[in-house]
Amino acid sequence: MWSWWIIMAAGAFPSSCDRLCVNGSAQTAYDVAKFWGHGHIAALLARSGGGGGLSGGGLAGGGGAQENFFSREPLDRLSSRRADAVWMDATQSRLDSVYLLFSRLSPMVSTGAKVSAGAKGPCRLRRLSYQAVRDLLQQPESVLVFLGVERAAAGGAEPRAWFALDSSEDAGELLKRGGGQQECSFLTTPNRDLLRLSEEEAGVVAQARSVLAWHDRYRFCPTCGARTRPEDAGYKRSCLEPQCRSRQGVHNTCYPRVGTGPAHNPPASPAHNATLKNLSLNQQKERKV
Repeated sequence: MWSWWIIMAAGAFPSSCDRLCVNGSAQTAYDVAKFWGHGHIAALLARSGGGGGLSGGGLAGGGGAQENFFSREPLDRLSSRRADAVWMDATQSRLDSVYLLFSRLSPMVSTGAKVSAGAKGPCRLRRLSYQAVRDLLQQPESVLVFLGVERAAAGGAEPRAWFALDSSEDAGELLKRGGGQQECSFLTTPNRDLLRLSEEEAGVVAQARSVLAWHDRYRFCPTCGARTRPEDAGYKRSCLEPQCRSRQGVHNTCYPRVGTGPAHNPPASPAHNATLKNLSLNQQKERKV
């Protein structure tokens, strides 16, 4: 919370505020303002002068588009290939394919700057090869998600593919695949430590972690309660019960939700609101009776 005091002080005392002061997540006031979409405050902090002070008299106009730290999309998700099992199998076994390993939804990162309590430096995702995770792919509890391919390939080569793999294997054993505890670790507090990634890697993790979290919550069919299995490169779960109604036609319970709330739902009409109000009043009358 004290980062907000820095932001407030930046506006009140522009000549004496230290813009380089950081919080426990290695964020400056500018980083906090940018992360939460306060463009006018970020613009004020960006106009700082030398010596760690802030110069400028007022707040900049906030008419520009807001940025979300987890919204970068460096990969082409290539959704048209998700149901192509032959292409997917061949891509998984390529020597240059990248695998991001997760344990309990926490990604493995390289420990150039030790990831531990109080660590403040930036960190990077640990990128593993197919050979390092080959046996994990055969385990029934492992969940694999195709993240996409890199948008630009050098020399016209086929773009490199990225996958996210969540495993129930012991975290210590998983770390051995990345070089051991001296080379890598799993983020202990993902909600905070994810901010230490670059914006590009944060965008990749946002996609991977959201889909893996959906798999974690929908291992059983919402329609009949039977077990489900991942399909379409990790973007669908199908019920294993042959007689289940979800196996007939297309059902939203088989796919992760992509809506983000009010922005995707137009406001209700006055007539619709009046109908809901009448229904609520009738329910209250029935309770009294």
